[in-house]
Amino acid sequence: MHVFIDESGSFIPLGGKKSAVSAVGALVIPTGKVSDVLDDYSRVRGRFRKVGAEVKGSALDENEILQVISLLTRYDVLFEATVADFGMHSRSDVRGFQELQAVKVTEHLTDKHHPNLVRQVRALRDDLAALPEQLFTHSLLLMDLIDRVARHATLYYVQRVPEELGSFEWVVDAKDQQITPSEELWRNLIMPVMQTRSLHDPLAMLEGADYSHFDQFLTELDPNEELPAEAPQRQSGRGIDLNALVGRHLRFADSRDELGLELVDILTNALTRAMNGRLQPLGWSELGSLMIKQQPQCVKMVVFTPDTDQHSTTSWAEGRLNTVASALQARAKSMLTRENAQKALRETHPETRPPS
Repeated sequence: MHVFIDESGSFIPLGGKKSAVSAVGALVIPTGKVSDVLDDYSRVRGRFRKVGAEVKGSALDENEILQVISLLTRYDVLFEATVADFGMHSRSDVRGFQELQAVKVTEHLTDKHHPNLVRQVRALRDDLAALPEQLFTHSLLLMDLIDRVARHATLYYVQRVPEELGSFEWVVDAKDQQITPSEELWRNLIMPVMQTRSLHDPLAMLEGADYSHFDQFLTELDPNEELPAEAPQRQSGRGIDLNALVGRHLRFADSRDELGLELVDILTNALTRAMNGRLQPLGWSELGSLMIKQQPQCVKMVVFTPDTDQHSTTSWAEGRLNTVASALQARAKSMLTRENAQKALRETHPETRPPS
């Protein structure tokens, strides 16, 4: 499958009372459908206004955005998004959270660890603490997004097109190097942090599904192995090898050369415009049909809380953000196929089984 990633917003904490949502979004297109999707979009985009040679989501009106969403609904694509309301966060909030995350990286190091590992982990801690706030917040949302895509897309497509799990191509919009992490940051910080979290939170796998195409991206977990960046206790199981899944198949590209990046820009921008009150429902209400129903909402909201040791929390306050998220959730599609949903229902409620 192909995963196109873009961002929308400033990712700068404002510390005010007015919402200022920024988001990272991913559009997942099955590899077998990429050519069809992009060909269809090429025909549609000819009617859209251009900024230079590109179509920008910020320049499209509600009817134009709806055309793009309607086109994508003809294919079994997925849209994932992680957001944060930077209007509700101050710089001190973010800095306190960042310092806490940096401390957590080394809190389980002991003299039993190899000196080389100690040096590497301490360097990771220092790199994390030294990031500018804007880059830290963007990177944190991006890590959450990629983790969600890896988990949700595999579970969704293994039930529908299992061979799509054999190949992942990640394309990140590199239009703004001041916001988008460089390849060095990915290699030295984002990938190591994500790998550690993956090993402690194994992939949920559907019993009886065909994961043969995905085996190359899995690694067996040793419950007795202690990793220094997280709590030492964990369960055995199978974790994702992030280097195999993402690191070897990640590239930065200019949206002028990638129509898939134009598409995810339109979707991600529509989401932030909706949550910031700058887009009418016509332009975003159908966006949920490209998303997977999740609890509590299909959009993940990250809250930076310096007084907690949690990575992030999901919090949907009353108001416009909750209204938009709830409307998207109502239109979202089921993770399970009808067959698997019925099977799960029968196993949970045996009285629903038909008489033999």
